[in-house]
Amino acid sequence: MKIYLKILMFVVLSISFIGCDRNEKDILDPNEVKETMVESNSMYNLMDYSPNVYHDYFKETNNKFGISSLKANSFLPYSMVKNVSLTSNSQNFSFLINNKNYNNQDLKKEVKIGNDIYGKTNKFTIISEDKSGKTSEKDINLYVPELINIKNPKVKNEKQAMPVCYSEGFVLEWNADSLNEEGLVIIVEYFGENVIPSNNTNEHLQNIDMIEEDNGKIVLKSSIFNNIPNLALVDLILLRGNVKIEEIDGESYKFYAESHQRLPIILVKDLSTIKRAESN
Repeated sequence: MKIYLKILMFVVLSISFIGCDRNEKDILDPNEVKETMVESNSMYNLMDYSPNVYHDYFKETNNKFGISSLKANSFLPYSMVKNVSLTSNSQNFSFLINNKNYNNQDLKKEVKIGNDIYGKTNKFTIISEDKSGKTSEKDINLYVPELINIKNPKVKNEKQAMPVCYSEGFVLEWNADSLNEEGLVIIVEYFGENVIPSNNTNEHLQNIDMIEEDNGKIVLKSSIFNNIPNLALVDLILLRGNVKIEEIDGESYKFYAESHQRLPIILVKDLSTIKRAESN
């Protein structure tokens, strides 16, 4: 497939750097941004095959009703969208959360949606009418974890939005949710971009793993960065949510809500390539 890649040209690569821990990081600034178009080969590596609720996100069902919330970087607000899909037998339907109809809700303008749904147990309801006029209603109770917020690596400001992080001992921190029993998903996504433009490739890679405990902190496995080169520009994606699949009148229904945040970083795998600045 064709994708547009932003190639960041760094004139100076000189930083004081140890790793992505609370007090052990610095930021590189791009001096120039250019765009190019390349053919990209995609590869996806699932690192944890143990049963978990997140596998149900990818299962096909006859009907689905969900809310997705994306925080594209540390400074942008959440963008929220609904996803409703019913069988062709359903001529009319209503989509409710806690008895509030979301059929015509524009979630981008729904300021309170985060407070209304996230961090709470909610009743999700679909009321549908088939071609014969028969009405069917299905609802479930679903705990939706709090909106995710990456706290470390910490981005200081919008002009310095890309932390430089060492792949070994990488500490990731977020706002913990003690009521979330489903864990989180961590994705490392690489689009073939590199600090050194001549090292750019036409790859698109996603390494996907589970975080079992929502306690707010983990040291990432170094294997999450497998097949990604030194000084690559990558996105960390941290996701948490909940999903249930139910049967009604011989059809499957999927109800879900999730939030995820992207964090662009510069990945260092070989410390010898980094020039250490003298401490002041």
